[in-house]
Amino acid sequence: MPSFKGIFYLNKFKHKNMYNITKGQLIVVWIAGIIVELFLLFIIDTTYPNSEPHLFLFLMIPFILIFYTLGWKSRNIHKNV
Repeated sequence: MPSFKGIFYLNKFKHKNMYNITKGQLIVVWIAGIIVELFLLFIIDTTYPNSEPHLFLFLMIPFILIFYTLGWKSRNIHKNV
């Protein structure tokens, strides 16, 4: 069984690499998010009675993008990107 110290170190290591992308890659993530939003909007519009999961994703993706961008900015504050 792994020790707690190892688990916390692994968790810290994952978060460190999660925001290690360039500004250009962040822009690509936003563009992909917007394209997925438009696709979900089309699905919700055409199949409204059966679109509860799509509506949930449609509402969550902007929040995910905003929180990721805020985390990226706070992690890369020392860089001039």
